[in-house]
Amino acid sequence: MDPIYEDNEEDIIDVAALVVVSAAGATAIEVIQRTHLHICRQPQVNRDDVRIKYLNGLIHENNIATHNLLRMNQDALFKLCIALKTKGLHNTSNVDVEEQVAMFLYILGHNLRLRVIANNFSRSLDTVHRHFLNVLKAVVKLYKDLVKPLGINSSPEIGSNFRTWHSYFKDCVGVIDGSYIPAMVPLEDQPRYRTRKGRIAQNIMAVVGFDMKFTYVLAGWEGSARDSKVLQSSLRNRQDKLVVPTGKYYLVDAGYPNSLGFLAPYHGVRYHRNERRGHAPANAKELFNYRHSSLRNIIERSFGLIKKRWAILRTEPFFDIKVQVKIVIACCTLHNFILNVDPDDLLEHELNDASEDLGSDQVILEEDVANLATSLEWSGRRDALATLMWNEYNR
Repeated sequence: MDPIYEDNEEDIIDVAALVVVSAAGATAIEVIQRTHLHICRQPQVNRDDVRIKYLNGLIHENNIATHNLLRMNQDALFKLCIALKTKGLHNTSNVDVEEQVAMFLYILGHNLRLRVIANNFSRSLDTVHRHFLNVLKAVVKLYKDLVKPLGINSSPEIGSNFRTWHSYFKDCVGVIDGSYIPAMVPLEDQPRYRTRKGRIAQNIMAVVGFDMKFTYVLAGWEGSARDSKVLQSSLRNRQDKLVVPTGKYYLVDAGYPNSLGFLAPYHGVRYHRNERRGHAPANAKELFNYRHSSLRNIIERSFGLIKKRWAILRTEPFFDIKVQVKIVIACCTLHNFILNVDPDDLLEHELNDASEDLGSDQVILEEDVANLATSLEWSGRRDALATLMWNEYNR
């Protein structure tokens, strides 16, 4: 045979062998892939079924779990949904009001990112964000229905005289104080929102009655603003002005002046928080300051309760500052709503004294007081009240 033909025949045989090997290899790979895919493939999941099961477990089955996750019990939750429907919240083609509210409360209660809620509820990120803002808008509309001043009526808790000396403050219609709420703002705005302790926060001012309900809330002030400046703003606020009823007053702390309608403690005077433990006051001013601070403690408890309930008030939220301000208003509104519909709320019973303990030898200084003039007439009224307390205390 011609060598040329022999070479061609060998080439043909080599190519044929290569084709056979390649085909066998491809077949083997295909078999492996099919086997692998068959082993790892999961049953197809219906997202609607998963969502319904998750939602039922969240709001229908276990009341304690509902309270732990949504920060209120099931009865309060459904009553809230009914109330929000009167403010324009409604079912959409895909999301019922109950689910919208559940997502909203979950975010407030745990300050979770929207993508976490989207995963839990098997929803898109856009759906969660849109409904969060819709529910927030509806809750803010409830504010004027639920956060209302007492007017000319004193707090019923003061009127009932559940402590003998409370009658001295019978014309008090609430307690005013400020609180810092962590804020997230652009870098260029941070100096204005930085508190004296270096935190970035908004400074909110609130009024609380002796039933622990908020009667007025002013949110959005920068953390660098003094309490007295925020109070001045509330008295000039055209849309939501703080009103002092004629003949009545609010209790305020050392950050505010003792002026008409605002009864402050004595500056530069020690007071004792533990009067019942043998630390008797030395004079009328100390006695006044102690009893004044004991009543004022109610607002610290209210602030403590809303911060315990809503984690979004304890850490920086992931929203624009305008939304952050509305969130504060919403949390205070929900606080009042829960106290109205569920007086035996679990969190209130769990809450220990949330006020800051100033200590038995705290001296109240005057460095924070600015801009609001101290009234001589009002100081005289405080002196008369302190003297009356002291005389009756020593009988």
